[in-house]
Amino acid sequence: MSAGRFASGQQGAQEITAQHSILRGLHQALQSAIGDGFLSYHHVKGHSACVWNDIADAAAKLCLRQVRFHRRQDFDLCKWTPVVPHLWLLFGPGKGLPSIHPEGLAVPPPALPCSQGPENCTFPVTTMHEKKGRPCQLSLGVASANVLTLGGGDTGFVGKTHYLQDQFATHGFAMVGIQEARSKEGLIVGKGPYYRFCSGHQSGHHGVELWISKSQPVGYVGQRPVLINRPDVTVLWKDPRRLLVHIETEIFAFYVVVLHCPQSGQDLESRESW
Repeated sequence: MSAGRFASGQQGAQEITAQHSILRGLHQALQSAIGDGFLSYHHVKGHSACVWNDIADAAAKLCLRQVRFHRRQDFDLCKWTPVVPHLWLLFGPGKGLPSIHPEGLAVPPPALPCSQGPENCTFPVTTMHEKKGRPCQLSLGVASANVLTLGGGDTGFVGKTHYLQDQFATHGFAMVGIQEARSKEGLIVGKGPYYRFCSGHQSGHHGVELWISKSQPVGYVGQRPVLINRPDVTVLWKDPRRLLVHIETEIFAFYVVVLHCPQSGQDLESRESW
């Protein structure tokens, strides 16, 4: 039963071993392939008149009496251990992720700002003066993505939200505009590297979000990094297709809008109104 709880994510461990990763990866692959409502684990007491449990017991006893020694399968678990946690990508093509290749996901790295200070940054840097006259430098990485449903809660669908946030954080994006989140309205702080400002969905459709990094600098005053904090952000407007916020840091202020425009399948009037 503990193995089932580990596999389904209902139980954790202080130290994640290869066994935990394999159990969890196999469960996620099955969950992606057959759906959320068709996979579950239940503890069945022995000798409780459960026909399936009695069949399993009878089969086990039969094997003890009629042992057959077969050649071990040509399966290298050491080779598959790092692959199993990512098998769910093969069975979930509709989850909004890039296609998978032998070397990983097909996502070429863009030119993005670094976090070691402006003198080491190859991304375009704008020099300006702060309100108090001190020189400062801006270096801002921004991205957008249509995620085709994040799911509910902080972690979302099978950890999809944290997985995407880790990818954006690795590349140094300070802000990310999200379309088709289909999440509830409000602010989600969570344990991930981004604050999530959510516009809310419409009957399970649409919904945009603005992700703001908790640790990626948007500029520097000398060598001191400047971050966007939660109190710096004011939501001015939100609906399932639009989110407008005003951000005011210690060195500059600006507006950010996240939009999800109607696609070509919508009626002409809706598209022309945009």
